[in-house]
Amino acid sequence: MGRKKLNDKDQTDAFDITDRLGTAICVPAIRESIRVWKNNSYPGITETTRTLLNYWFYTDHKLTGGKRFQYHKAQQEAMETLIYIYEVEKIRSRTELYEKYAYQTSSLRIPSYDEFARYAIKMATGSGKTKVMAMAIVWQFANAMHDPENYAQNFLILAPNVIVFERLKTDFESGKMYQIDPLIPKHLKWLWEMDYYMRGDPERSSSSGALYLTNIQQFYERPSKARDDETDIMTEMLGDKPPTNKTDISDFDERIAKREGLLMVLNDEAHHTHEEDSEWNKFIRRLHKDKTVNMQLDFSATPRYSKGSLFA
Repeated sequence: MGRKKLNDKDQTDAFDITDRLGTAICVPAIRESIRVWKNNSYPGITETTRTLLNYWFYTDHKLTGGKRFQYHKAQQEAMETLIYIYEVEKIRSRTELYEKYAYQTSSLRIPSYDEFARYAIKMATGSGKTKVMAMAIVWQFANAMHDPENYAQNFLILAPNVIVFERLKTDFESGKMYQIDPLIPKHLKWLWEMDYYMRGDPERSSSSGALYLTNIQQFYERPSKARDDETDIMTEMLGDKPPTNKTDISDFDERIAKREGLLMVLNDEAHHTHEEDSEWNKFIRRLHKDKTVNMQLDFSATPRYSKGSLFA
């Protein structure tokens, strides 16, 4: 039996800012547009996306053992926002986002690089952002079966260090999350042909989709501690970034480039990934030259530039 549709007033804000805040200047208009869109029953989405939204958020779920499960409101808001911006409004660049939603322009940062869609998702630690990552992957892959020119079949999840990598590995290795959590409707499971590669795993026979998980240090040498952009507090919370071990590096970037279909990049604990000249972003741009990236998602509880201002 389906659950009653949530009222808009029951929603919590994944962005968690006030409308008067001088940064994150696109958020107020986006929030209002989504409120209207949702109240009109999600016009403009694909049938696949509608099936997924109904399954995730308007269906009663029971896990193995009979325990009831319901997605958090912040998780629902995050997915609704992502779907609305990409699928309904078809925004593929930050410039387009500014032009449509920025309520003032005095603090605008015109991006130096704007080749593909990049969205920051602000969710507190412990609010369930890993499940949002998993849902975003299902949404993209399921739609790619009908529209491979706009939706991704391949996914690269990047962690900032080994501690975060190991946490994500617990969820994604062998597709564990997709077997346990209510992420894929039963009648769509037939198309879920996905291989899962953790750092160091060899390539297997090709499937329709592939998910790669590693820490970003796989792709570049760590700078000295004096140049490290993580604060002492973040190091205490997440642990030191490990030194690069060249003998442990797999050729994920080369393997991804050889696969068919678009690539979505998901950055976890992406506290400073919007700095254009960071090694993290330089790597993603290099990857984009060899393999078309359709979307980059930056997940963080504190999505700020190094000088403290929020992403737009």
